[in-house]
Formats: sequence, structure tokens, C-alpha cells
Amino acid sequence: VILTLSGGISTVAATNQVSSNSNGSIGTATPIEPGEYTDFQLQPNEDDYYSIELQRGETINIISTFQKEPDGSNPDIRPDLYLKGANGNNLDFDQSSTTPTSDTIDYRLSYEADRSQTVYIHVESMSSTTDAAGYSLLIERASNDRFEPNGELSQAPVLEPGTYDSLSLLAEEDDYYAVDLTAGETV
Repeated sequence: VILTLSGGISTVAATNQVSSNSNGSIGTATPIEPGEYTDFQLQPNEDDYYSIELQRGETINIISTFQKEPDGSNPDIRPDLYLKGANGNNLDFDQSSTTPTSDTIDYRLSYEADRSQTVYIHVESMSSTTDAAGYSLLIERASNDRFEPNGELSQAPVLEPGTYDSLSLLAEEDDYYAVDLTAGETV
């Protein structure tokens, strides 16, 4: 296991020591830590669940990667990626991305915890195709800074004039800050 810290993101590189078998519900979710996991298999009409602990203010980025079909189209298994709360509510869902020259497609999501909690990564197949599809997961956790959670406009802390350093921002993350101004003042 290799731990690297860069730009407020902690990444653990690990071999796949987690099974995607027998984890078809929140109740049977496989505990998982940040890192890169390869060689998972998603069966047709299957759900894979993984659980991870988040502290208030932490941001997590998750990427599931699938191979495209030989003709370059999206996977026949029609995968989706969700992040769910303990009661099964959707906290976030994926945005897919690829390039025409790539042989893979990434499903990404990012979530900032507004409280300490266990969350559930849900990889879902929406197809009854007869073939399974291999996939990998990359899970990154950001370090907290003193203003987290501030991933929504309603959570924006008010900043006083000055310089602020040692802040962290993940790719795919938004941080909001409020500044009080009177008429005629500029930022």
C-alpha cells in the first residue's frame, strides 16, 4: 500500500483485495477505503454496494471506469454510479465522460459530507445483456480545511479581508465563500 498526499487529496494505491460478490444491497455493502481497485465484475441487472466512512466536511471523488464496446459505443451493460445515504436516498449521481479516441468511459461523482456518516457507493447495471462487464473504482478523499463544509452556496462562510492559505480543493469540487460589501466596494 502506498499513500501519497498531493494538493489536499489522499490516494492509496492498492491491489484489488475487495470482492464485488455478495454485496447487492446497502445491508451487505463491502467496506472499502480510498484507493484504486481493479478487476471488479458487474453482472447484468446487478447492484454492487461499497461502504465508506466520511467525516463532516470531507469531500470524496469516485470514478468507475468501464471498457467501451468493440465498436466504440458505451457499454451494453449500461452502468450507473450513485452515492447513497444509510436509508438509500441518493446523495449524488454520476456524470459520464470519455473521448472519441478512448477505449474506456468514466462515470464520476463528487460529494462533500455535511455531517459524519457512512455513505454507500452504488454501481448499478441497467441492462439484461448476458455479458458481465469488468470495471475499476478510484476513490479519492480530500483533506478538510478550516472552511469545510462549504460545497453549497447556503454553506458559504463569511470571509474578512485578508489572505487565506492552506485551503484544499478537489477536481470536480466547488467551494463557496461569502464577502460582505457595502455600496461602492469592490473585491
